[in-house]
Amino acid sequence: MLLQLLEPGQSDQEILIKNEPIIGIDLGTTHSLVAFSQNQKVETLCEDMGDVFLPSAVHKVEAVSPIVGYGALARQKEAPSEVLSSFKKFMGDPHHPHESQQALLASTHILRTLKERAQLVLGRPIKKAIVTVPAYFSESARAATRQAGHFAGLEIVRLISEPTAAALAYGLDKRVEGLYLVYDLGGGTFDVSLLRLEKEVFQVVATAGDTNLGGDTLDAAILAHLLKERVQQVGAESLEEAETNSLLYQVRQLREALSQESSIQGTLTLDGRSSTHTLTRLTFENVAMPFVERTLALVDQVLRDAELDPPALEGVVLVGGTTRTPLVRRKLETFLGSPALNDIDPDHVVAWGAALQGEGLSGVQGSPLLMDVLALSLGLETMGNAVETIIPRNSPLPISRTQRFTTFQDGQTAILIHVLQGESPHVSGCRSLTKFELSGFAPLTAGEIRLEVTFTMDADGLLTIHAKDTDQGVMKRVELKPTHGLSLDDMAALLSAARATTSASDETSAVFEQSL
Repeated sequence: MLLQLLEPGQSDQEILIKNEPIIGIDLGTTHSLVAFSQNQKVETLCEDMGDVFLPSAVHKVEAVSPIVGYGALARQKEAPSEVLSSFKKFMGDPHHPHESQQALLASTHILRTLKERAQLVLGRPIKKAIVTVPAYFSESARAATRQAGHFAGLEIVRLISEPTAAALAYGLDKRVEGLYLVYDLGGGTFDVSLLRLEKEVFQVVATAGDTNLGGDTLDAAILAHLLKERVQQVGAESLEEAETNSLLYQVRQLREALSQESSIQGTLTLDGRSSTHTLTRLTFENVAMPFVERTLALVDQVLRDAELDPPALEGVVLVGGTTRTPLVRRKLETFLGSPALNDIDPDHVVAWGAALQGEGLSGVQGSPLLMDVLALSLGLETMGNAVETIIPRNSPLPISRTQRFTTFQDGQTAILIHVLQGESPHVSGCRSLTKFELSGFAPLTAGEIRLEVTFTMDADGLLTIHAKDTDQGVMKRVELKPTHGLSLDDMAALLSAARATTSASDETSAVFEQSL
């Protein structure tokens, strides 16, 4: 029995894509995977050398045919400034426009490479995919992910949250029912979700997370510790960002080795200068403890939001390679008082869930329903820099909510609508998503003009805003799109610049051009 998603008023014929394969992609911070499901048997697809992992790293991201994956990592020591990695946290980030553009390009190349891998392994064209995103991804980050798929020549049929995908992999496989906590500690983000699995319905009850907490955070803390030792061996250094990234990659290898060893010796090398270090598990755990405790605080928040105690849980699902860290498992199991499920590889479980979702949408009938929730509240700025919540966090998706407003000055003929995301009652504590003006009102007395603002969010977490004057018929519709400084013309300019520096050309560049 596979997963089929039906939105209100939608028929089977509108959503099912008969006989057309839909792959599942885990677009991760550290590495990415692609899987395919047939007859409920899931396979993680591998490249020629038999490796299922594609490192989320790109060398010369603005080139038409950049080097992706292990080849990019191999160049990180020699040319760190030319290699982009751990870019996922910048997807759709309006506060870092350059990084956001680079992340969009890099994600495009990762998705394209995984698509090509799937076509090679399956021996047929691939045009559609289910792509997973962190539960705590903002609406602009989700929209940017969808645009990256478009540039890669993929139609993203559905975006599903990573914890939900993991729950699908376990729930469909084990036929389990009850309340489950999904603890997802990946390379760059942390999500925790509480899901209720009952009678083939998967409902996200509550969710929380941190987009700047993951394996990368632990690596940065370890590097800061080791740099204090390194300065005694090679002297003081002034590190550029690219050089720091090169050292972080080396530190990650040490951290991952500690999952199996109690002590590890390693060398940090940069510009021909090497330093030797011994990292024990005890030292690592002392450094990592504050970050693990941050994850447990979010676990506690989710349980409190749902008004539940740990004994109410049927089980705990682990997602993300960082959950292999013994400290993480030990502290989580102690906090919850129960062992975690570990019979599906935490690095594969998200891609498996996405692949099962893809098979369900390919035409398998009798599938359970999935209900996701909004991770962060959505609202509008009102007088006094206050925030009026339109859709509160943990609201089931899809959803549509309308709020009524009025003018506050005599003769007012326009109003600026500022859309915000977050839990603070003040504008300064929330993230700005978009601003637009509704104008053309008759100059009436304050309070006479009545405005309706409707927020509609689909099952993918993509937001549409309708604003209208109910008396005069003035109306405006805004879809949240991941522009943030990168228009289609900007993308065309990047490709044109790339052609000036490289003569490489393949089917991928044609896909880009057809998208513009």
